Amino acid sequence: MKTKIFFLFAFLFIFSLFYFGCPHHITPASENDNLCKKVATPTFSPEGGIYDEVQNVTISCSTKGVVIRYTDDGNDPDKTSTVYTNPITVDSSMTIKAIAYRSGWKDSDIAIAEYVIGEKVSTPIFSPPAGTYTSAQNIEINCSTSDAVITYTIDGSEPEKTSTEYTTPVAVDTSMTIRARAFKADFIDSEVAEAVYTITGKIAAPIFSISGGTYNEEMSVTLSCSTEEAVIRYTTDGSEPDELSGEYSTPINVNVSTTIKARAFKTDWETSEVAAAVYELVVLAPETNYQPTLLFKNTEIILSCQTPGATIKFTTDGSDPKESSTAQIGNSYLVECITSIKAYAFKNGWSDSKTIIRNYSYQPDVPTIEPKILNHQEEFICKISTITEDAYIKYTTDDTDPTFSPTAIEGDTILIDKSMNIAACAYKLGCALSCITSQKYKLKVKTPIITPNSGTYTSAQTINISCGTIGSTIKYTTDGTDPKTSDTALIGNTFTIDICKTIKAYAFKTGWDDSETVVATYFIDMVPSNIAYRDMVYVSGGTLMQLDTFENTISPYYIGKYEVTYELWYTVRIWAQNHGYSFKMLGSPLDYNDYGDPPNETTKYKPVDYIYTPDMVVWCNAYSEMSGLTPCFTDFYDGQLAKSSIKSDFYKCNFNNNGFRLPTEGEWEFAARYQDGTNWTPLNYASGAATYHNDINDINLNGIPDGKEANDAVAVYHEYWNGTSWCTTGVNKSTYVGTKLPNQLGIYDMSGNVVEVCYDRLNGPDYSIPTTPQINYRGPIDYFSPTQSVAKSCFPQFSSFARSERIQIRFRYDLIQLYPKENVGLRVARNAQ
Repeated sequence: MKTKIFFLFAFLFIFSLFYFGCPHHITPASENDNLCKKVATPTFSPEGGIYDEVQNVTISCSTKGVVIRYTDDGNDPDKTSTVYTNPITVDSSMTIKAIAYRSGWKDSDIAIAEYVIGEKVSTPIFSPPAGTYTSAQNIEINCSTSDAVITYTIDGSEPEKTSTEYTTPVAVDTSMTIRARAFKADFIDSEVAEAVYTITGKIAAPIFSISGGTYNEEMSVTLSCSTEEAVIRYTTDGSEPDELSGEYSTPINVNVSTTIKARAFKTDWETSEVAAAVYELVVLAPETNYQPTLLFKNTEIILSCQTPGATIKFTTDGSDPKESSTAQIGNSYLVECITSIKAYAFKNGWSDSKTIIRNYSYQPDVPTIEPKILNHQEEFICKISTITEDAYIKYTTDDTDPTFSPTAIEGDTILIDKSMNIAACAYKLGCALSCITSQKYKLKVKTPIITPNSGTYTSAQTINISCGTIGSTIKYTTDGTDPKTSDTALIGNTFTIDICKTIKAYAFKTGWDDSETVVATYFIDMVPSNIAYRDMVYVSGGTLMQLDTFENTISPYYIGKYEVTYELWYTVRIWAQNHGYSFKMLGSPLDYNDYGDPPNETTKYKPVDYIYTPDMVVWCNAYSEMSGLTPCFTDFYDGQLAKSSIKSDFYKCNFNNNGFRLPTEGEWEFAARYQDGTNWTPLNYASGAATYHNDINDINLNGIPDGKEANDAVAVYHEYWNGTSWCTTGVNKSTYVGTKLPNQLGIYDMSGNVVEVCYDRLNGPDYSIPTTPQINYRGPIDYFSPTQSVAKSCFPQFSSFARSERIQIRFRYDLIQLYPKENVGLRVARNAQ
């Protein structure tokens, strides 16, 4: 039963294959058989590829009775495409596609052939050409096809596009084969070019790192050859090197005199010439611890040689140590008398050293000079001695050599009565002179003593300058200059001073060094007979219609009777600088040509000028401290006592303190206008004047306006108005204080002479005048700066400010004291407490 079922399934399977695999229900049986066949794929001859000339391509099919259709535009062929009948001419690159048809058969697959028709790149050319050469070559590879890329190999492989690209000549220093090919887009690759190079020639001679010659030390010699891969062989016994000689690999140690010969070898190359170098090693000459000289008895002479392993042989009797039977081997000898040492050194395998000769003589010990102290201020005796028995001393004091000088003196004691240099040596009969020793002595004049001591005195002082060095002379100055260089220095020791002076003095003596300079400063604080320049006028105070604009009630105060004189300024400034004060400007009595000089009879009563406003503040503090009063001014920023005008330009004033200060503008005007407390001098008058400065309606008997006569009585100024024009008074600069009449309070120069700086500024360009009653009004500021008001002005040397109209009490000058000006001074004030 199972067998029957199997055969049944097998039958059905075969039947289905036949029935469904081939058409059977329309065509006859023979036609159905053909439909089961497929036409063979067409073939091309020649096949697709790259060609450098026109090709005639035939298309064939192994199936008989077919029709072949084709395209040459890249499209797939179909039954409407061109029928192939004759060979196709391919004269440019193209793609041919073909298909074959036969009735009742399945169509063939499409056949495709690509043809590239183009120019072939030229074969590369080598320069120089292949061959045998005796030196390294640089091979150039060229191609006549422009823009072609050349690649090459040197290992025998085929050059491809990915091989090394040729850009620079190929260095050939050994035999090798170079293969090259050229490529270019849309061109047929070139043929492969090949060149075989054989590099041969004569090998370069070996080179020695150290040339042959005479040397004093062992060395390592290196051999080299410029021919690569050459093998160097050498000998050290003088024989000619050959291929069996030792091969060089490491430096050759030359530790004895040696001759090295070397030659280089290389397969297929001519052997190099023989190179030779002769090395002679010579022992260094011996050395001694003393050069030929004078030595002391039993001095040991040490012989040494810098050549390791060398032996020294020497004689002391003048014979040749290389031949003498008395020669000694060793390295030391004691000198007991005049000795001549001859020595040489030797070593196996080395040449002997040169023979040295050293002559030594016995000499006494070097003398000692006492004392050793260089500087002295008194005459004294020096002693010269030597420890060598029976030796004598020779010395000089004139910087000559005592061993040869005809002025040399024999002896051992010297009186030092001036600065001198002593040179001395010792000698002994039958021996050489000792070495020279020297000692310098400087005698310096003692520093003078000035009496009385520096300080402040209320009367003239008799100054005495003395010096403890006998026979010395004293030179001094009283103007602060250096007496050692000043043209004004005086010789003497006693004189009298009655004004502030700085004394500088020194003493000198022939053959001695000058003394140090001594300085003494004296403040002569006495009232001059003609002017009491420190007088202060008491002002009781009261109510003033200040500037005829507002009431200002002023408390009692003191104000200077005179403008501060240069003598007072200088005296205080010198004291201040000695007590920690510092100034930007030192002041002048007349103009800057006298800047900072000590006062004299011509300048001491001039008002000080050419000072910086902060200098006035610092000076007032110093004047207060010097007078035992409490200073008023402090630094605006740190509140410290104002002691330096260099440090700051801004200050505060403590009006409760009793020290000297600048007056306020109200105090200054009060003192300038005061008559009796009820009546006040008009603002357009000079202080103390009887009339207006140019009142031309009031003519006196001489026809001169009373205004000029009134101004001349109280003020120093330059020009006045005569009713028609400005005329000069003949005064061009500030003059002595107190030369005119005082005002009603007994105060001098409130108008004219120098400008006087006040503490505050009342009505400057940025400030307004009060309209209500005030008490001790001090302007709208609470600190003092370089820009302040000035209560009166004159400027005698400047015509624009020198006219009489400028000495009116009302005149205000807005002074910018960022730098000093001529004819700007000050008058001090202080509280009445």
